[in-house]
Amino acid sequence: MKDLHVQNRRTALKKMSLGLASIPLLSISKISLAAPSPLRAALGYQEKPKDGHKCSGCMHFVAGKTAKENGGCKLMAGDAGISPEGWCTAWVELKKA
Repeated sequence: MKDLHVQNRRTALKKMSLGLASIPLLSISKISLAAPSPLRAALGYQEKPKDGHKCSGCMHFVAGKTAKENGGCKLMAGDAGISPEGWCTAWVELKKA
């Protein structure tokens, strides 16, 4: 009987550990699964460049961790799924110093 109690406690501890370990993963996936900004449609956002213009060359673009990772947009607050290769009607050339 005592062995069964120890096994149940171990099983419960393992499940709690897995549950706690999954919290950061859920918060990260929540960002990627969040509904896109309603401004995306209003600004005609698309995942590909238009006429050689792309988000990575726009003054509103907020770069991701690397040059190829999705970033954000100053106009679409909270939307972290903006592709550096994307484009929208609010595109303004980034002035280089």
